[in-house]
Amino acid sequence: MHYIFDMGNVLSRNVDVLPSIAGELGVSASDIVSFAGNDFDGLTVGAATPEEFWAAFNERFGTRVREDLLATHFRPVQDPRVEELIRTLQRRGSRVVCGTNTFAGHYRIHMEGGDYRVFHRVYASHLMGVAKPDPEFFRRILREESWRPEEVTFVDDMAKNVEAAAGLGIHAILYRDYPELAARLLDNRG
Repeated sequence: MHYIFDMGNVLSRNVDVLPSIAGELGVSASDIVSFAGNDFDGLTVGAATPEEFWAAFNERFGTRVREDLLATHFRPVQDPRVEELIRTLQRRGSRVVCGTNTFAGHYRIHMEGGDYRVFHRVYASHLMGVAKPDPEFFRRILREESWRPEEVTFVDDMAKNVEAAAGLGIHAILYRDYPELAARLLDNRG
């Protein structure tokens, strides 16, 4: 079995930057999401730069943001239990990759922190030009890795991403908590 793990809210915690950005700017998190799209669509697929995003944001909200606040407020913390779970799967002979929807700033911070070091490879949406739940995101990973869907387990905290992977025949697990995930993967039920 091979594995695709999501990063945010699976291996990496403390990834929600919206509350602190909203507090700094005095703009509600819901207004930010309404402006940016559910997953900051343009940034997530690399179609917009942070500078373009914040220039448009400033124009819309009358703010004066001069830095990438998505990166400035990003302080991820790795879950050592999930990292050890990934290492255990690797010791059992599995290839484990990361399939993540991310922005350039978050990717850079994870790279600088060595947060991706546990994975054999990272598939980052902003570099791929496609994001979950688009089935093409998963198809590209399958092609690059030369995997068949039935040989793969995907772990993500978002139901729409899990459903998209399952729709391709990938065994998909909705991440709720570490004990449940460890039990499923280590007992070979996942």
